[in-house]
Amino acid sequence: MRIEQTVYICSTRKTNGNCFAGRLPAHITVFVSAALIMILALLCTSLESARVSALRYYMKTAADAALFSLFSEYHSELMERYHLFFLEDNGQLAERAEYYLSYYENPEQDLMVGGANFFRFKTEAVRLADSIYASNNKGYPFQAEILAYMKYGLAETLIDQVKDKLNISSQCGEIMKITKQLMPLTDQVFELENQYVQLKENTEDISYVSERTVQEILSIQELLEDREAQQAKVTELEVQTASAAGLSQLASQIDVEGAKWKLKGIEDQLDAAVFQAEQNRETLLRLTEISEEQFRYIQEETAVLKSQFDPIAAEIEELLPQLSDQLREAAKQQTQTIAAYTQSSGQRKVIVDAVKGKISGLTDFLKENDISEIVKDGGSNDGENSYYQLDDCLTQLKERGENIWPNTLETAEEPLETSFLDEVKAVLSQGVTALVIGSGEKLSERQLEEDQLLSGKMDQEEGSSEWKPDNIMDSLYEIVAISEYMIQVMPSYTDSAAAKDKEGYYDLEYILGSSSSDRDNLGETLEKLLLLRGGMNLIYLIGDEGKKAEAGAAAAALTGILGAAPLAELVKWVLLIAWALTEAVTDVRALTDGKTVPFIKSSSDWKTSLFSGAGKEKILEKSIDQTTPAQEDNTAGMDYEAYIRILLCLMPQEQKLYRCMDMVQWNIRQKDADFSLERCLCYSVLHADMQADQLFPGLPLVFSKLSSSGYRFTVTAERSYLDGIEPIEEDE
Repeated sequence: MRIEQTVYICSTRKTNGNCFAGRLPAHITVFVSAALIMILALLCTSLESARVSALRYYMKTAADAALFSLFSEYHSELMERYHLFFLEDNGQLAERAEYYLSYYENPEQDLMVGGANFFRFKTEAVRLADSIYASNNKGYPFQAEILAYMKYGLAETLIDQVKDKLNISSQCGEIMKITKQLMPLTDQVFELENQYVQLKENTEDISYVSERTVQEILSIQELLEDREAQQAKVTELEVQTASAAGLSQLASQIDVEGAKWKLKGIEDQLDAAVFQAEQNRETLLRLTEISEEQFRYIQEETAVLKSQFDPIAAEIEELLPQLSDQLREAAKQQTQTIAAYTQSSGQRKVIVDAVKGKISGLTDFLKENDISEIVKDGGSNDGENSYYQLDDCLTQLKERGENIWPNTLETAEEPLETSFLDEVKAVLSQGVTALVIGSGEKLSERQLEEDQLLSGKMDQEEGSSEWKPDNIMDSLYEIVAISEYMIQVMPSYTDSAAAKDKEGYYDLEYILGSSSSDRDNLGETLEKLLLLRGGMNLIYLIGDEGKKAEAGAAAAALTGILGAAPLAELVKWVLLIAWALTEAVTDVRALTDGKTVPFIKSSSDWKTSLFSGAGKEKILEKSIDQTTPAQEDNTAGMDYEAYIRILLCLMPQEQKLYRCMDMVQWNIRQKDADFSLERCLCYSVLHADMQADQLFPGLPLVFSKLSSSGYRFTVTAERSYLDGIEPIEEDE
């Protein structure tokens, strides 16, 4: 087959020397046409390839822009009030992202523009995956947002100030917590000590009756000798009477009767002495039974005290390496004094073992030896007479009945007077809130609904969407930064007290507490401040030799003896602790009044005093109501907010974050009832399934019949309000 086409061309040719112009036909073969078609196809394919590459970039840009636009819809109230960027997930985020993608699908949308669009596509499906919410992974996204905000707002001087106080504050808090646990045990120790006093009095009675019994036995021995001598005299007179006659016999008979009468008198005295000795023996048995009951009571109470004390002692033992020298000494003193009553080698346990052994031996001896039977029998089976048996009884009674209570083992001379401790406990039992805040002051009555709080879910399983914290752990900077953030954005009791014209809420106290009630959380916070100040005050008292000596003198007066260990030492430490807590009440009261209190006190800063007189009088010379509060011009001290900062820094990070999230969520819900931090997004990945038609391959008609209908792409884009956040990859 041949295709011909006539093409007219102009040519010049010489014929016989003549030139003439003419039109000649030209022919193009099918091979040239096929080549042109192939060139055109190659050109279209190249253009389509370039378009597809550009289309991919265009779709990626569209996805990024759509997700960026979506994240621009952050919660404005959360941002304005708490400076936190989060996007609330209302379940329609994918639809919103698809809406933003539509502006790239159809650039003419809402615009009066025209022109060709080489990058048309259609969105088939949009989904968000790997989303990270504020409460995921124990609140670390929430923490990261706080740190991002505080990145440039935290002064290094503040960190230095807090750093110097955190260690000692932590120690004070720990030692006062333990002291608070030990204080109730002092009641049991004092009760045990009073039992020792009664036991000592009982042993003194035993020793006294034993001494009287010894005297009776000596008297019986003398009467036995007298009876034996008088019996011999009667026998002699009877012999003389039998051999006499007349008046001599009558006189002898009279002498015999006189001698018998005297013998009867001796026997009556002997019977009376034996009866008295037997009565003493019965008294001794009753006294030893009483002692046995006291031993049983002491043993039971000691076991109870030991069961309560041993866990605290173990906790103190673990804590000791972390304490300063002064607090370590204070902790040891408290445990050693109580251990003296519980440990087998303790001084009070030694008393029980020593005295109990002697009482048991005396009881066995008294049961085995009946004085009346010894005198009545007049001798034993081995031929010894009653005199020698009584002599042996006398020797053993002296050995067993004397010095039952060794002089080297001291105890109180009379039952311990505990009115001083009862007085302090009665004051503190009112509750810290009642002690610190006046009864006429109006307090917040806010009660949060626990089912709407995130902190109740702290121990529950976290969702699969977790994030990898980028060094956002409990470093000093982060601890201080998060605590400072809470102080900046959360109101406290002192803020409420300063705003007299309106009722305020205690958000900071809520974070520090464990309740859903403002009142309860305020009480917990004040109690923590009391323990902190109590620990600091105790450190001061330990270092003040004058005040420590004053407490020692008061303890000696209360116990009734000078230097008796361990009781006097225990009472001294109880007095120091009570004194420190009493001073702490005045400190906390001053803080809630908006005044300042020095972190480390000096003698000029001390407000309360201790009376070192008789134990029956009040120990606290000034009641708490009469103490002088801290002065307003004490600029060197720390205010309520500064102490709250320390307490926040000492809190467990997870608990602090969840309690803070509770407050944020609760407060936002007052305007937006459906708000939830669990739906607040800070990171997400957008997956978009897109379809685009072919453009350039459709130009040659033949290729439009052979080519596919178009392309399908899955485009991803990720967006976060924070740097360094990404989903955690699970191990395969």
